Amino acid sequence: MMHNQFAGINGGRLEEILSRLADVSIAVVGDGCLDVYWEADMTRSQLSRETPHFPLPVVKERTSLGAAANVAANLAALGLKRVGFLTVIGDDWRGREMEKLLDQQGIDYSLVVTAEDRITPAYCKPIRYGYGDIWYEDPRLDFENTNPLAAVTERDVIERLHAAAETYQGIITADQLNNGVITDAVREEISRLGSKCLIAVDSRERIHLYEHVLLKPNHIELLKAVNPQADPEQAAKDDLVNAALRLSRDNQAQVLVTAGAQGALWTDGVKMLEVVAKPAEPPIDPVGAGDCFIAAFMACRAAGAEVGEAVFIANLAARVVVKKLKITGTATPMEILREHQLLYGEG
Repeated sequence: MMHNQFAGINGGRLEEILSRLADVSIAVVGDGCLDVYWEADMTRSQLSRETPHFPLPVVKERTSLGAAANVAANLAALGLKRVGFLTVIGDDWRGREMEKLLDQQGIDYSLVVTAEDRITPAYCKPIRYGYGDIWYEDPRLDFENTNPLAAVTERDVIERLHAAAETYQGIITADQLNNGVITDAVREEISRLGSKCLIAVDSRERIHLYEHVLLKPNHIELLKAVNPQADPEQAAKDDLVNAALRLSRDNQAQVLVTAGAQGALWTDGVKMLEVVAKPAEPPIDPVGAGDCFIAAFMACRAAGAEVGEAVFIANLAARVVVKKLKITGTATPMEILREHQLLYGEG
């Protein structure tokens, strides 16, 4: 096995790759969610006369694209020529809000399926503010479907998946929810298409079920897929290397593992490439970093970057996002260039 370490790229090469993104088209397929933030000013709260509770006086409401929809938002922020999105939503206010946000960000949602028997998934996050800079996030309120996709909806998704494969240079699959968009039949079609076109898959629980695509687990998801008994906190680099090789060979797939401060590992079952990352200093918010990483990686690969270059740029993009607190953020080419200059002292 060939094991190489990728050192990085200079500012000129980074600018060259990022400038090509304007000619790239990528589609996202998977579990789109609406992120809802309710900011409550607790200094305004008064004890309720009807119940022994202090209500949350919401002074600001904001929404953003979450889960697979956030991957699409990250692609749009990179300035791609075209970003497509395929998911299933319900005929409800959350679905209408998601379509509005997609439209505002220039994301083509003509592939989106609306089904009367579905609800639009959402993560609702009440945030309490007190005096000064003190704030606290309450437990999330989740809207998720409790039943699998109907057969007719599943057929619609598969038909539109094939249309996306014919139209776009690459596809990112975000398989997150139980009873979500990616059913067994949809997953099988993705694996079949993976031998014909550029497809990357991000899945928390089912990464081991895909073949012939690029698999992007983090180190916890990788070990859970290959060696469920292993403790991710105790895993050494060699453990990750061996697990990535095994997953790659078993699934006939490229594997790209993100491992936080340890950087990222890529393998095709024969070659192994390590890309070292520079962790961001606290305070940080890791929400959305994985979405940003896979978006930047796939966009750069479609723009002609080598694997190591694409991983290096994806690490920079993720650094940008984790510094954005209390929001599921994105990274623009200008922000990526600025981050590179801060770290390496060049334009």
